[in-house]
Amino acid sequence: MVLQFTWHDALASQPIEALSDEWKEEAPKQLQVLTAAYDGVDLEGPPHITEVARSIVATAHRLFVGKPLFEMEAKQEEAAIRKDGKEDTYMFPSDVELLNAEVSIYFRHFADFLYMAKKELSKEE
Repeated sequence: MVLQFTWHDALASQPIEALSDEWKEEAPKQLQVLTAAYDGVDLEGPPHITEVARSIVATAHRLFVGKPLFEMEAKQEEAAIRKDGKEDTYMFPSDVELLNAEVSIYFRHFADFLYMAKKELSKEE
C-alpha cells in the first residue's frame, strides 16, 4: 500500500504531521519521481507552465524537510514581529499553521498546473 501511495495522495488524505513512518521512508523516492516529472515540463513546456511546475517542486521539497523547517520559520516570524513591536497587532504563526499553509500552496499550484496544462494541450488539438 505504501508503494502505491503517491506524494500527492498522502498530502491530500491526512494532516502532514500525522504521516506514517513508512511514508516518510518512501518520501525521498516519491519526491524524486515528482521532481523528475516536473523537470521534464521545465525542459519542454511553455515558460508560464514551467514556472508553476518549478513552484510545485520547491513546495514539495519544503514539505519534505518538514516540521523542523517550519519550526525555524515560525521562530523567525515571531522574532520579526517582536522586533517591529507589533506583537499586539499580529498573532505569531505556529509551525503547524505554516506547514499546513504550505500544503495549501502545494495544492493551489498543482490545480493551477493542471488547468494551464489542459488549456495548453487543448490549443494544440
